[in-house]
Amino acid sequence: MLLISAQQHQPDLFLVQEPLVKDGKIAGIPKCWKSKLSKSGKAGIIAPPTYSTPVVLSAKEKTKAIKITKDSRTFTIISSYSSPYAIFREILEELTDLTTNINGEVYLIGGDFNAHSQRWGYRDEGSRGKQLQEFIAEKRIVLLNSSDSPPTFEHNNRQGWPNLTMVSSHSLVTICEWDVLKEETYSDYKFVKICTNSNIFSLSFARFKTAHRGYCKFVNLFKSKVQALRNLISNSTNEEDFNETTRTIQLEIHKTCKQVYKIKRNPLIPNVTWWNRDLQTKKQELKNQLLSKWSPVFNPSTYKSNKKLLMLEQDLHPTSSPLYSAQQITRAKAVEFIFTTLIFFSTIKFHLQKIT
Repeated sequence: MLLISAQQHQPDLFLVQEPLVKDGKIAGIPKCWKSKLSKSGKAGIIAPPTYSTPVVLSAKEKTKAIKITKDSRTFTIISSYSSPYAIFREILEELTDLTTNINGEVYLIGGDFNAHSQRWGYRDEGSRGKQLQEFIAEKRIVLLNSSDSPPTFEHNNRQGWPNLTMVSSHSLVTICEWDVLKEETYSDYKFVKICTNSNIFSLSFARFKTAHRGYCKFVNLFKSKVQALRNLISNSTNEEDFNETTRTIQLEIHKTCKQVYKIKRNPLIPNVTWWNRDLQTKKQELKNQLLSKWSPVFNPSTYKSNKKLLMLEQDLHPTSSPLYSAQQITRAKAVEFIFTTLIFFSTIKFHLQKIT
């Protein structure tokens, strides 16, 4: 059924819990599919061949996290599983550690938490459900499930809502569609479809050069419109009228500015089209290699280490730039400088090799 669903819905990823694992891999899926598992093998993420290999962030006992890029937007995807007999605090600690390490980036959590709460469909309240709600409130994340959501688990006459989906911000909620599919799964659990639509439209106005002159001309032109705008404000009686009046005032100010001031031209940022996920993965690999290679270098207790550091600085700096001695360079600044420079040139070299 997973193959049939993949052909029908064409998902980018599958978030799975309690999969059948054989020899450390998820069984029953095509060999060309990439699968990533948590340390316990109870939570995983499957990437079909239509999607390039995601970047693995972390594999903990009960959670698996990856980073993907979709329509120039970066997401962290986390799959989680907590047995009904496990200590629930453990999975909350893993999720807290993961969400803290990604430094406020956009993320989505999907998992089987086996936690009861009326907030997502159960009739009763459990201690695990209360702990999870405290976690949601503390992290200020948003639960996509609602109290009237269809059950994600059905067995004979029993129903359950163990599968929950959470996102990091309300802005992500506006582009997410969450639904429990009714199609057959040959399992007690239902498929949950999560779709993110990143086509967001925004309205913006031009910026004007107002630093030097034009104030008197602007005031004289705008005076003729003030009385009409005051009448609009006086005649506004409800929220809709005030919103329309506000839009009218903004447009009149904008029209007057166009008659008086020149438009400020912001420098265009070139759209980098050659950077892709493969280069991002290569960058991370190079960073890890450089870390293991140069970590013994930054030891100020020996002359040999300082000499290597100075030689490396001399190789990287242009001959016309003033050089600083090794004693004048702190360890943190040296590491940052070397990583930034070497990773940049190594990545460019790798990209040029691919082109040629």
